[in-house]
Amino acid sequence: PPNEKPKEPTLINLQAGKRVFIGEAPTNMNSLIADLTRQLQIDDPALPPTEQRVYIRADRDVRYGEFMEVMNTLQGNGFYQVALINEEL
Repeated sequence: PPNEKPKEPTLINLQAGKRVFIGEAPTNMNSLIADLTRQLQIDDPALPPTEQRVYIRADRDVRYGEFMEVMNTLQGNGFYQVALINEEL
């Protein structure tokens, strides 16, 4: 359809202190995969969640190890369509 609005990207936000959000909704490392899967199924029920693109944005104060914990959790659960958001200062 010509006037169809493009889908908003699914964004995982990482903040200092291991605070994790899917969009604006808080989550944690224990429920990240379940919450992400649920959100992706709502966003596009026709496409399996692990085949949908997920974007990650991390605050400047997020430690590298915390960021990698999220990446490893995603990849360990079959989420390989992960893109990073870089914001200019």
